Amino acid sequence: ALEAQRIAERIAKLIEAGHKVYDGGEYHPIMYRDIAVLLRAVKGKADILLEVLRKNSIPAYADVSGGYFEAHEVRLVLDLLSIIDNARQDIPLAAVLASPLGGFSMEELSRIRLSSEEENLYGALLGAQEMESGLPGELAAKAAAFQEKLAGWRSFVVSHSVPELIWKLYRETGYYDYVGSLPGGLLRQANLRMLADRAADYEKTNYRGLFRFLRFMGELKKRETDLSTARTLGESENVVRIMSIHKSKGLEFPVVFVADLGKQFNMMDARGTFLFHQELGIGPQLVERSKTGRQQYQTLPWKLVQRRLVSEAKAEEMRVLYVAMTRAREKLILTGTVKADEEKFVKLAAGWCKGVGSDQQALPADMLGEAVCVLDWLMPSLARHADGRLLREKAGLAESLQSWSLDLEPEARFNLQMIPSSDIHVQEICTGEHDPVLELVQQGKPLPDTEQRAVVRERLGWHYDYRGLEQVPAKVTVTELKSRSHEAAIKDDAYPAVPWIHKVGDGSKGEPQGDWRRPLFLQRQEQGRQRLTATERGTLMHTALQHLDFGAEGSFAAVKEQLEKMEALGILQPGESRAIDAGKIAGFLVSPLGERLRSARHIYRELPFSRLLPADRFYDQVKEEKASIFLQGVVDLLFEDKDGRLVLVDYKTDWGLDEQQARARYQLQINMYREAAEAILSRQVEESYLYLLQNGLLVSL
Repeated sequence: ALEAQRIAERIAKLIEAGHKVYDGGEYHPIMYRDIAVLLRAVKGKADILLEVLRKNSIPAYADVSGGYFEAHEVRLVLDLLSIIDNARQDIPLAAVLASPLGGFSMEELSRIRLSSEEENLYGALLGAQEMESGLPGELAAKAAAFQEKLAGWRSFVVSHSVPELIWKLYRETGYYDYVGSLPGGLLRQANLRMLADRAADYEKTNYRGLFRFLRFMGELKKRETDLSTARTLGESENVVRIMSIHKSKGLEFPVVFVADLGKQFNMMDARGTFLFHQELGIGPQLVERSKTGRQQYQTLPWKLVQRRLVSEAKAEEMRVLYVAMTRAREKLILTGTVKADEEKFVKLAAGWCKGVGSDQQALPADMLGEAVCVLDWLMPSLARHADGRLLREKAGLAESLQSWSLDLEPEARFNLQMIPSSDIHVQEICTGEHDPVLELVQQGKPLPDTEQRAVVRERLGWHYDYRGLEQVPAKVTVTELKSRSHEAAIKDDAYPAVPWIHKVGDGSKGEPQGDWRRPLFLQRQEQGRQRLTATERGTLMHTALQHLDFGAEGSFAAVKEQLEKMEALGILQPGESRAIDAGKIAGFLVSPLGERLRSARHIYRELPFSRLLPADRFYDQVKEEKASIFLQGVVDLLFEDKDGRLVLVDYKTDWGLDEQQARARYQLQINMYREAAEAILSRQVEESYLYLLQNGLLVSL
């Protein structure tokens, strides 16, 4: 921003001095269109430069994508449309009132806001028309006039389209003509016309109305889908052009600024573990893994490829610099920023003068290769030039270089300036008459004790009463509720945690004393079976039971045959049928519960459900009686036996559970399933069971 401000000041001086330039066969005083500012990359830079130039009343144009919603005139009209749709929006309303559309000063807005106890600015604006407001008659009349205009526009949009409303606003407020008189007025007017055109295009769809149009524009801004500004630049347009060096190729301008020369070169292609060059091929780094960690080394091929890439990249940067410096016909101005204090700058200047005094006047090759920005090339060159005395003085080498060939008449002359950032000031807008309250705010002092201050302190210090809902999710599954209840019970020692690894063996049965039993899944890995986690095995078992034919034979071979068919049909992935214990499923089928399934009237498998339940039923800290949670779950098996009784079954693949532990762990889950089934089917569930597949235990709940 400081560099942009300096460029703006330099342009202003050229225009004020009436500098003569040769163009079109004759000399004429310099105009804005005779000046171009070139950047290596315009993204993220051109917008800043454009804004600074416009703040200094210098018309400028940059051919960049985006920036439409950031244009001041577009934002202001959108704010006006927003308050026409809903006037009770303080920020858009304040922006419109303080703009040329409203014509209110900040002091007048403060008076209006403080004159009313309404919660928003629009309410204060309505109250300003009343006699009790205590406002001056002129200010009250001004507020009433704006309110009357706003009411008329709101009535107009009811029976007219959005484009018609926009053009009505342009005509009645005179804002379209006003922006045309500002620097870059043609571009600003084009942006306003484009807004009306976009509204017209939106009206051609199935959507209509001001609210929907504003919502559409808001979604574009929220998704960062910015639009391009209008393209109104012609050959005769009197604006400063901002463009990339690449786009300037083949063009010439009387005066050229080449800016941002302190920007570091982009060397991303020369970084990374693997580098590639079209001629040298691939240059990989060496990566070694050891017990102590991971070590990475730069190999000779990697260094060779990197050196070639860096060399070619800097050669390209030098070519681009040549293109930029040859775009100027009469005056070339190079600008860049160096971040350094006085001591560090002296060291840099000494480095710039490296090699001066030798027979070779060109820069040494190592200096060219060590450069990280264009200034690293320009400053050493200027230090060797007769007009670079300022650099030599900074380095303390002015006297020692008198014997060198600097006294030769140079082919070009330079005016070198080194400006500290403290000497560059952005113009401040004079606010005129000072308000005592505003002065206290600017000085960072406490405001006087007033009723408004007490109200502000009370509102800012207010805390929302969550009523115990801070840690309560809006949506939860039955499994999550079960896990939460189980963890709380373990914490309160309501029942012991289930041991997952048991120490066994006392030597009485030939088992090694003090040994630890290998987990089942590790034993099966050793037997060459598929490697699966306990959760994956449980999921496979549930999938098999979901598609199992309960009416078929319950032998091991029959179950194995069904699993293979599931794999052939794609229900199971290749190899998964071998990972399922067919014996456990066969044991379930030949159990008394499996026999009842054979003669069942109706069978429901993997029955999903959703319910809205009171939150305080599961979370004791909830104090809000109307608070609810959205509960979801899936019932494994529900069937109606031959006697018409509903039976609920939930499979479990947990290892090492006895009847007491299973009942304590899963009672809440089964209760939720039973309630859901009864609510869905409007029938009572007569029996509920847990079937533990690992040991064939049937637990009644």
